[in-house]
Amino acid sequence: MGMDKLSALTARRVAIRAHGLSKPRPQGRVDRRHLRKVLDDIGLVQIDSVNVLARSHHLVLYSRLGDHDDSVLTRLADDGSLVEGWVHEASFLPAQHHHLFHWRRDEARRFVGVRPSTRAWVEEHQALIDDVLEQVRDNGPIGAGDLDQRSGRRGPWWGWDEAKIAIEWLFRIGDVGATRGAQFERRYDLMDRVLPEWASREPTDREVAHRELVRLATRHLGVASIGDITDYHRLKKTDVKRHVAELVADGELVEVAVEGWTEPGYLMAHTKPSRTVSQSALVSPFDPLVWHRPAQSDCLGSTTGSRSMFQRRNASTATTFCPSCTTTPSGRGSTSNTTAKVAPCCVALRGGKPATTTPPTRSEPWLKN
Repeated sequence: MGMDKLSALTARRVAIRAHGLSKPRPQGRVDRRHLRKVLDDIGLVQIDSVNVLARSHHLVLYSRLGDHDDSVLTRLADDGSLVEGWVHEASFLPAQHHHLFHWRRDEARRFVGVRPSTRAWVEEHQALIDDVLEQVRDNGPIGAGDLDQRSGRRGPWWGWDEAKIAIEWLFRIGDVGATRGAQFERRYDLMDRVLPEWASREPTDREVAHRELVRLATRHLGVASIGDITDYHRLKKTDVKRHVAELVADGELVEVAVEGWTEPGYLMAHTKPSRTVSQSALVSPFDPLVWHRPAQSDCLGSTTGSRSMFQRRNASTATTFCPSCTTTPSGRGSTSNTTAKVAPCCVALRGGKPATTTPPTRSEPWLKN
């Protein structure tokens, strides 16, 4: 029996609805309840420290909540409702999902998927790593600049010395967690003290965790290819293919042929697409709707992206170049480069179709210099 078919327009509407971009923005004061609803839609928020237009996570929230107090996100992170981890790059995720990534931290601890040069450094500097962990245990939360062991050659890119490398390794393997300080710097503490008391500390079996992450990614994406699902939580494609096949066989996922796609799409069983989408939104290059560029081209009929360029290897500032997207009636996108201070990298979604955007003015409350 052949696959069910999905038109390109329906696929766009399914994706936009799944990401919470078709919902009316809140009227009045935005609080943590609204933010929790956004996180239920998208699952996590990618963090990026480059601040040209605004920090990427604030743009993602602005697309769904409109003008709001940036401290809402900070307060959720401070009380442990959100934790930071390596998920889709550095990301904020709900604390109740932290256990789903125990396998990733455990594999790093066992040097699975770790570069040989990183393993060599860790093995050579184990005494330093132990000392840094002890200092975090005694004095946390602390910043990397508070460590007594700050010494050694600083790297040419981010200026990391050996103590900073050590504490970041401890963060990667889950011995320490992190919150964010006033200048968005990481503040490190023991992971057990960063997680709220109610959050699970029990390791979740790798297979069980992967199966749940595939479910979550498919729900957040609305309709997705294997590549889309793989990219959402940065899993391995071979694992994703196996779990998708199992979930299709169990009736939890449905395989569909999407108009214009060269590979099958998958969506949660009983997914109900919107007949229309009337909400408009500006979408940044760090928005989960456009994380996986092939998906954006296939589903939205447009392409967009971002590029941070450091003019000198030791530069402390960056300029972000973002193409603005224009879609012709044929659905093919064309791009033109413009700096982010003039126009954000965005796709305007009107009626479920890509459309040209109007650059924001400096009166926009989220436009940061």
